[in-house]
Amino acid sequence: MAGKRNWLMGCGVGCLALIVLTIIGGTLVWRSGKQVVSALDAVGDSQEALAQQYGALREYAPPSDGRLGADRLEIFLAVQTAIHEPGAELAGFIDVVSLLEEKKSIGPRNVITGIRSLMGLGHSVAAYLDARNSALLDHGMGLGEYSYLYVIVYHAGTGRELRPAFSMRDSGEMEPRLDRLRGHFKAWLTNQREAAASSNPAPGWLETLDNELARLTTGELHAPWRDGLPEATASSLEPYRVRMDEFYLPLGALLCIGADKSGEGFDFEIQ
Repeated sequence: MAGKRNWLMGCGVGCLALIVLTIIGGTLVWRSGKQVVSALDAVGDSQEALAQQYGALREYAPPSDGRLGADRLEIFLAVQTAIHEPGAELAGFIDVVSLLEEKKSIGPRNVITGIRSLMGLGHSVAAYLDARNSALLDHGMGLGEYSYLYVIVYHAGTGRELRPAFSMRDSGEMEPRLDRLRGHFKAWLTNQREAAASSNPAPGWLETLDNELARLTTGELHAPWRDGLPEATASSLEPYRVRMDEFYLPLGALLCIGADKSGEGFDFEIQ
C-alpha cells in the first residue's frame, strides 16, 4: 500500500509540475507571441514595399532565353550573405522543433525545451524574414526573382527536395499548400515562355519550356528542371556554384512565405 501511495504521490508531483510548466509556458508564449506578431507586422510592411516596387511574387518573368545575368547572381549572393546568420539560427530552431515533433511522448524536460524552441522559432522567423526583405530592398531585387533564383540554384537538378519544415500528418492540410507552391513554379515558367515567344527564341526552346510546364502540372511537387537545368541556365550558374553552396541553408520551407498579391495580408500557409 505504501508503495502505491508513493507512486501516486510521485505521479501527482509530476503531473502538477507538468501543469505548472504548461501554465508558465502558455504565459510566456502569449507574451512572446505578441512580440512576434508585432515584428511580423513590420515584415508585412517591407514585403508590401517589395511588391509595390518589383511586382507580386508570381509576376516575375525569368530571362526569356534562360541565361541568368551575372549582375543578378551577384545580388542574389549578396542577399544570401546578409541573411546567412539569422538563417542559420532559424535552421537550428527548426531542427529542434522537428525532433520534438517526432517524439511519441513529451516529459517535463521536453516541455521546457519545446517552449523555449517555439518562442525562439517565432522570433527567429521574424528576424529572418525581416533581414531577407531588408536585404532585397537594399540590393534591388524583388521577392519573385529571389525566390525563383533560390529554387534554380539550390533545388533544380541538385537532388535537394523541397520539403515542409515540419511534418504534416494530415495530407488534406498539406495538399493546398503544395498546390500553391506548384502554382508559383508554373507562373514563373509561364511568364518566361510568354517572354520567349515574343522574342526570337532558339530552336526548340519553346518546346522545352512547354514540356517542363507539363511536368510541373502532374505528379508530386518538385522544383522546376528537376532532371537538369537548360544549358543556358546551367552555364551561367557554373562560375557561382561553389560560392552559392557556401550559403545554402535548408530553409526552402520558408521560400515564398508571405502575400502573393498586394492586399492579401501576411500569410504563413505555405512552405
